[in-house]
Amino acid sequence: MKYALSLLLAVGLTLFIWIGCVNREYLSDYKLAPNPDAITYLDLGQNVWLHGEYSRRPAPPYTPDFKWTPVFPVLAGGVNCLLGSAGVFILNILLSALSCLIIYRLAEYYVNAKAGAAASCLFALDTLIWSLNFQAMSDIVFVTFVLVGLYFTLPTLFPKDKTETPSFWRLIPGGLGLSAAILTRPTGLYLPIVILLCYVIKSLFSRTNLIRSTAYALIFFVCSYSLAGLWMFRNYQTFGIFTLSGNENIVMVYYTGGGAWQTEFKCTLSEAQEKIQKEFNLPSDEVCHNADAFGKDPAEIDRQLKACKRDVLLKYPVSLIKSALIGVPKALIAHETGSFAALTKQDWQGTDKLFSNSPVLVLIFVWSVLFQVIVIFGGLLGIIGSWFKCRDSRWIIFCISGIAAYFVLTMGLSGADCCARYRLPLMPILIVFAAIALTTLWERFKPIKD
Repeated sequence: MKYALSLLLAVGLTLFIWIGCVNREYLSDYKLAPNPDAITYLDLGQNVWLHGEYSRRPAPPYTPDFKWTPVFPVLAGGVNCLLGSAGVFILNILLSALSCLIIYRLAEYYVNAKAGAAASCLFALDTLIWSLNFQAMSDIVFVTFVLVGLYFTLPTLFPKDKTETPSFWRLIPGGLGLSAAILTRPTGLYLPIVILLCYVIKSLFSRTNLIRSTAYALIFFVCSYSLAGLWMFRNYQTFGIFTLSGNENIVMVYYTGGGAWQTEFKCTLSEAQEKIQKEFNLPSDEVCHNADAFGKDPAEIDRQLKACKRDVLLKYPVSLIKSALIGVPKALIAHETGSFAALTKQDWQGTDKLFSNSPVLVLIFVWSVLFQVIVIFGGLLGIIGSWFKCRDSRWIIFCISGIAAYFVLTMGLSGADCCARYRLPLMPILIVFAAIALTTLWERFKPIKD
């Protein structure tokens, strides 16, 4: 475990120094973020801390916002006010270290210490983690809260030993962790439902105590949706819409639907979005993302998008499926070399001219591809092998597989242009099962000592 944490922190420090040497401004000015979402996250967070207003507007009037859920903007905005962008990146690195520790503990609990050590080391070697640690985006915080929730929840609902008496109280921090994850990224909205369904199925087939199972399910459900429910009530009070985020319908219409139309018409995503806009008489994707900047009512835009969402998604159902089937493998094999190039002010020539790039970028690219091959195939082998080998652990494997399927679905909903960062929530699962497969192979083929 200590080796994984040392490796993760060493890589973080190395990148921090490298970026500081070649792109120092980036460490202090969040306006230089390559992703415009990062800028609006921190605009919003700073307004909360400096002006007491939950608004993305850079200047008065600070009209209220409901596009972004509050956890990441408030957390990152506070850190940015104190330490600048560098503080947000340090926060990401520390949260990645916490995630690494949780992965170790879960793998150790359900398998053994060797699998835990291997899983934590694989997590520390993921170039996607390295890249996202230096972006003011919500991905790292989201995965950390998901893992916190799973750390407290899974051993209670799916104990390793049938004779073990699960701790009822672990469900409270577990549910709250998942609720915080939902308020970090709406992607997590239905994750507690997936876990509950798996638990209900297990309870029915295992003939567990009905009263205890019901109590566990209720406390987990209430804790998982308590914070999210309060936020949705705030949106209803402010905008008249009981919803988690205004971003949900934008994504479903212009990205999930856009991916289907993009596939149907064999055009770019922006061209597909323009077709949707014209056919359904909608504000453009840019206006939807920045309603205040264009003097539009975000609540009215949300209602317009919601009204046509079903028609947009189902107009080309075959292409919708094709889009998802394109997006998932694309996200799984995508690399972040271009992000490293942008962070360090280097010119990335792409894979067509691979060896025209700097040796460091070539090394990062090669390792990214090799790492994904190891984790994807190792993860699949680990899941299959564990299912047949560990009969007593099938219910936890069933639950984890359900969680993995849920995150694969969220990747597919991002459309044909799904990028690497959307696979991040799936990575801890693949990594743990890849670690199980690798340690099993090592035990089988390691040299026998005299």
